[in-house]
Amino acid sequence: MGLKSQPLLILTMLTLVTASAFAYELQTTGESGARLRWPGATVELAVSESFDESSNIRGADQAYEAIARAARAWSSVAGIEIVLSRSKELSVSPPGRRGDGVSLITIAQTPENLLLFTGPNSGRPAVTRLFFDKKGRILEADIVLNPYFSTSTDGSLGSFDLESTLVHELGHAIGLGHSAVFGASMRTNVARNGLYSLPFTSARTLSRDDIAGARALYGPDDSDGACCGSLSGSVGRAPGDESEVFVWLEEKETGAVGSMTRANDSGEFRIDGLEPGAYHVYSRDAAHGAAYLGQIEVKKDVNSELMSKAGSTAGRSLLSGVGFNGQLSTIAVPVNAGRSFKIYVSGTGVLTDLELGISAPGIEVDLSSIEFPDYGKEVSVTAFVVDVEGSVPEGEYTLRLFRDGELVDCIVGAITVERLPNPWSHREP
Repeated sequence: MGLKSQPLLILTMLTLVTASAFAYELQTTGESGARLRWPGATVELAVSESFDESSNIRGADQAYEAIARAARAWSSVAGIEIVLSRSKELSVSPPGRRGDGVSLITIAQTPENLLLFTGPNSGRPAVTRLFFDKKGRILEADIVLNPYFSTSTDGSLGSFDLESTLVHELGHAIGLGHSAVFGASMRTNVARNGLYSLPFTSARTLSRDDIAGARALYGPDDSDGACCGSLSGSVGRAPGDESEVFVWLEEKETGAVGSMTRANDSGEFRIDGLEPGAYHVYSRDAAHGAAYLGQIEVKKDVNSELMSKAGSTAGRSLLSGVGFNGQLSTIAVPVNAGRSFKIYVSGTGVLTDLELGISAPGIEVDLSSIEFPDYGKEVSVTAFVVDVEGSVPEGEYTLRLFRDGELVDCIVGAITVERLPNPWSHREP
């Protein structure tokens, strides 16, 4: 008798219920704790003809190409190939123990699809439903874009970017959950075009954290013979402290965020799928702030271990969000190498006696530019200009807060250096 399968909804902008001691939140069955993954190296997904007919997609003639690019983003970095075909099917599988055997991507306004966007799900741009067995083998993945929302391929103001949304949902479809890195494609929130007065296209490009997650499940793609290694260890926790503790790595040379994980209740963690190299390791207690744990060397096919008694600081977490063009969010601010940008950071308490820094050696905070705009009594906001050198590589970088030279708090991946132009340059550096 075959193993029974069960559906799992992954709701964009919703934190997963199933906790994980692994990075990039890998999804698990919740029963045996098995990681969810496809049993083979090929995933076949059918693209509904509803994309050709939907009035909610601006630039609909480019929809299939956008979906194909989103699939290639994952296939190009890990040992899994997402193969697309076209289908006349419109509706996802109904709730139940088994799907209909078709892994479908759709935007059709059918009763079955619309039912997924009622109640608390009504504000979400997409939903991914997985069917899997007790061993964690994914048997079917259905992705539904919210038919009530405008989606686009051309950056239309107020719409959701189709390619960014599909990169995120396909990450769920291969077994990934959400990322705590602000600049990751698998970040909990998916923004509309217009956030920061910019098209929201950053999620089209996978972060190092996203890539590590895919490789943790499927290994690297065939062209990358140098990858991968892993890191495991434990971080100190105060007795009775139930606050979440995150651990992340930053490349020693560039300062770019490598990957981030949530430690379990005992403070233990593990991160797989890492590029070999030297890293600095940090932790952030969601209640108390950030701390430096040490330096490690990741080697191919080797699990490095870090046992640290260091943990959260004696203070408390102060930072909550970043911003640009006067808007505050929990989405990374996109910047370009060789230019300067005015950044905002929000938090609680008094920030005026603290120092700001960025993890990249080539991103400097202009201390003379710091100001404290008034956003009301509920939040403290600091604005400042960063000068980004032309040599800074693409990637996600951490915003750091210091007091008397000691690390106090961080926003991991708060700034993402990317190729797509941000026209709101503050000045030429």
